[in-house]
Amino acid sequence: MSILSLRIFRTGRSNLSILLLYGVMAIPFLSPMSSNTLWSHTGDNELYTYLQLIDQAKKGIEEGQFPLQVAPERYYGWRYPIFQFYAPLTYTVAGYLQLAISPDNPLIPFKILMWLAMVLAGFGAYKVAHYLFRSRGAAIIGGAVCLTAPFMLVNMHVRYQMQECLSAGLLPLAVYCLIRCFVAGRLFIVWAALAWSAVLHTYGLTFLWGGLFTGALFCTWSNLKIKTWFRWRRAIVAGAIGLLLSAWYFAPIAIWSKYLEFEMPKNTLTPLSFDLSPP
Repeated sequence: MSILSLRIFRTGRSNLSILLLYGVMAIPFLSPMSSNTLWSHTGDNELYTYLQLIDQAKKGIEEGQFPLQVAPERYYGWRYPIFQFYAPLTYTVAGYLQLAISPDNPLIPFKILMWLAMVLAGFGAYKVAHYLFRSRGAAIIGGAVCLTAPFMLVNMHVRYQMQECLSAGLLPLAVYCLIRCFVAGRLFIVWAALAWSAVLHTYGLTFLWGGLFTGALFCTWSNLKIKTWFRWRRAIVAGAIGLLLSAWYFAPIAIWSKYLEFEMPKNTLTPLSFDLSPP
């Protein structure tokens, strides 16, 4: 076995062990939703909305929709293109999971995605920390902290925000790929583009704020040397490819958003000053 093959094997084995560790670690945090038939907050309409959308995604997939766009039976049968404007990747994955595992129960794919979000968040944070600081122990702890972050648990057990949890799980992996693209070279351009496109298809605000803060991080690593400009060019190319891959999703939002009717009044949105204020 060559040195490169041995290195790839060891890296793959290490990554698999970390994924298994975080997979087991995430299970106790799902205990409040352990039942497949009962739920502690049975009067919460928001949860039922997401479960209905998962079921509609499954029915859209059965119709042959790809990419997923229309909820076949929701909104009085008007075939409203909810998935064109809201988290298409999240509901595509959930719809396929329901179709394959539990055709009559959308709660099971809902819980699987929540578990997957926690595992991805921990693994992505581990990869970032291990690459930056070269400490396996510190990286494992950092991944565990990210996996059990209050943001993740509140979105999971209070707000039932499946799409926000999944985007929070994908974001550390996207940051890792972009850091490797920025620092290491062109081999990670495609991976970074795919990862950030996945984040955008999952939840747009995570893409926006994650991209801004990652760019701010890169600014702290920058200087006026020619090497820095090549690094920025690689990162910008990766972002541009990611946006092009997502154009079918965000372009209609930008063009037709004024014609859309949102159920939540504008005066219930969190003020920007509150979001930007210190904790």
